[in-house]
Amino acid sequence: MMPLRGTDSRSACSFAVVRWYCGLILEEATVSDITWTYLDSHRETTEVVVVLHGFSSVKESMVRSVRPLFNDYRVIMPDLPGHGDTSSNMDSFRAEEQADRLFAFLAQVLGPSQTIHLVGCSMGGMIGGVFAAKYPAAIASVTLICPAGITMPKKSPMFLVYEQTGENHMRVEKPEDFSRLQG
Repeated sequence: MMPLRGTDSRSACSFAVVRWYCGLILEEATVSDITWTYLDSHRETTEVVVVLHGFSSVKESMVRSVRPLFNDYRVIMPDLPGHGDTSSNMDSFRAEEQADRLFAFLAQVLGPSQTIHLVGCSMGGMIGGVFAAKYPAAIASVTLICPAGITMPKKSPMFLVYEQTGENHMRVEKPEDFSRLQG
């Protein structure tokens, strides 16, 4: 077995074990000169969940987090272009272009009229948000986990303390520090 780019053979082996344990099939699809690698649960259902990983991550990174979905949904987990084993022979990886590439990939793999539940983490959340805005007819629901590029309209009290004093109340070094987190 060839190790995934950026991983060693032990990581590749553990990914294979996780795929096997969860019943996921490693697939490939070539769309517009991009060879996508993805995991597919191949569950016989009309409900499809597409899970997008974060920056410098791979398709397997979210498997344990979404494992409960495998019983009731068909789950597709691609390596986004430029990550993992999906080719990266393009000049730009902007979220808008990645969303367009994802749309073309999903149209080929699932059919052009399939709606999806889209889950994205970090960079995958940013791409997922752009995808949902550009292709609302393709979306049944969207879940964005710590999406990159999203700012809060109002700063939290804890962030204001950090801004004003430089104290990071989220940093816990000893048991007494937990009291700061409680208010």
